[in-house]
Amino acid sequence: MSEISPIDVDENVRTMNYYIFDEDRVLKNKIFTQLKLNENTFAYGLLLPKEKELTDKKGDVIGHEQVWAPVLITSDGKLIEATKEVEMVYNIKFNAIPTKLILRWSLESIKNYLEADDKVPELTPRELFEKIKSSSEKISSFREKRWYKVNSVRDGATYVFSLFETFPIKEERGLTGTGKTKEMKRSKNISFNATGILINPSESTLFRETHDKRPTKYIDEAEKLFQFKKGGMESDSRVELINGSYSKGSSIPRVEKIKEKFVVVYYDVYSPTTIGSINGLYGATEGRAITQIHTRSLDNDSRGEIEVYDNDPEWRMIRDNLYLFGLKYWKQIEEIYNDTSIWKNLKLKKRDLQVWKPILTIAKLIGDDWFNEILGFACELSEMKLDDLISESSFDFMCLKALKETIQIYNETDKHYLEKIKDVFCRDKPEDSKNNIYLNRNIGQHFKKLGFTKKRDGIGTYIIADKRIFDEIVSPISPQLAFTSTLSTLSTQTSVNDVESCVDVVKMNVDKKKEVCR
Repeated sequence: MSEISPIDVDENVRTMNYYIFDEDRVLKNKIFTQLKLNENTFAYGLLLPKEKELTDKKGDVIGHEQVWAPVLITSDGKLIEATKEVEMVYNIKFNAIPTKLILRWSLESIKNYLEADDKVPELTPRELFEKIKSSSEKISSFREKRWYKVNSVRDGATYVFSLFETFPIKEERGLTGTGKTKEMKRSKNISFNATGILINPSESTLFRETHDKRPTKYIDEAEKLFQFKKGGMESDSRVELINGSYSKGSSIPRVEKIKEKFVVVYYDVYSPTTIGSINGLYGATEGRAITQIHTRSLDNDSRGEIEVYDNDPEWRMIRDNLYLFGLKYWKQIEEIYNDTSIWKNLKLKKRDLQVWKPILTIAKLIGDDWFNEILGFACELSEMKLDDLISESSFDFMCLKALKETIQIYNETDKHYLEKIKDVFCRDKPEDSKNNIYLNRNIGQHFKKLGFTKKRDGIGTYIIADKRIFDEIVSPISPQLAFTSTLSTLSTQTSVNDVESCVDVVKMNVDKKKEVCR
């Protein structure tokens, strides 16, 4: 190998000078409408009206025009114009700056905030969320009263959603006339950068609006997103965006035509999402959602007749205070969210905790009474969701039931051949059930899909499972089938903040549970 000449070395040094090898100098992608500028500063991105000078070719001022200019309102009380120079100063790069953005924070409130010496909001967190809850109680009728607090906290949490790793989808489920759309109308007048209520929006609209504005999306009539075809449920491409909107950092590639060329564009899709449906959500979407079942209000409940008006001044007052809330308390919210001591002993685990954590974080800031009440409710809803994960009429449930019985019969081995499992499966079924093509083709694949190891030897195909393996796989998805049901072995080791809530899960009132599901 020949040695590098001095000329080559000099050229290499010159080339390296164009590149950045310092992590602190690398520009960080940021959401324009809601972001951390640095570790000490939070900000909202807005379009504000501004007088702009009009000049002629000589540079002389010939008039003025009003434009909507992108600015940042920061937690330390500054107004910063969103320019390339600002991006370089803060080592950030905006993913997108919208050209149109409805101003939902009143100009009067913005001016007062920027001019005030003391940046303390008018309302404390407790006062603010009590007011939001009260506004909901005046117009909506929920049989389960805890929904008023849950909905109030989630609406407020949208103003700091960028601080969280995930943000729960909210599903409003119910028959026509049960008030699910009304609840979406109420919520959209409060939440961060809310869209209107979208009915069957196009894929391109959803992708671009989410990428540019990171709005709180409201999508009604979700039945159009899921269609039963070819013996199974199929979702359309918009569901991909809805699922991605749950997790920070999610992006979805799409091929777009730009200047006569087709290029791959990555759309960032993390933002709060609310969905209205009659039939319910499916698959991964359902697992990422908090579902409220709506029922018709009683005839003597006058709230059922109250309409939601977008121009109600109360909504503006609440939004103004929520912007101030985010700017004032963002650091405390982040600290609570990242404090592992708060979360390690809760009954909620894994995905359930991930779904509820943003709401519980805000509730903790409000007070332990709100935290405990919402936590207890979250525990109940999560347990009921476990019950519903696999229907007793489903093929998966019947396969698991047959495997469980096979393990009980042949308990001295962990190798269970499919032929023996099929014998148990078909024991109480018609004579020709074992020869069913669907059964023969799919039972092995279903066990593999559920997480069991499938192998083959000279005798045939078998599943590896004993009682321990069976419970590890089955308990999270169908606890009633487990040899040792998780529902009967709930840990009583709870934190002080858990006592009033999760102990109630162990003593769950059947009537209350039915009422929530009704």
